[in-house]
Amino acid sequence: MASATDEVTEALVRQTVCQVRHGVIAQQTKQMTQRLALPELAILQSFKGVGHYTTIGLLLQIESAARFASAKQLAAYFGLHPVYKAAMASARCV
Repeated sequence: MASATDEVTEALVRQTVCQVRHGVIAQQTKQMTQRLALPELAILQSFKGVGHYTTIGLLLQIESAARFASAKQLAAYFGLHPVYKAAMASARCV
């Protein structure tokens, strides 16, 4: 079992830090999303706060949006229950 003090873990951490500093991971993530060119990418990234990392993570988890008959089923898969609220079209007069 590896610990946070063993040489292998230290080497992996150093390599990851180096990749982050040089933008390698961000660059690879962006390239991956561009090469995939799936319609689901654009849809997921249209939500506020959903970027390359989140989109890739979601797609890896669900495999394909075609697995779900509706958006409600997809949300349920993640244990979510989205509620959409629309602004009142007209104010109530008293």
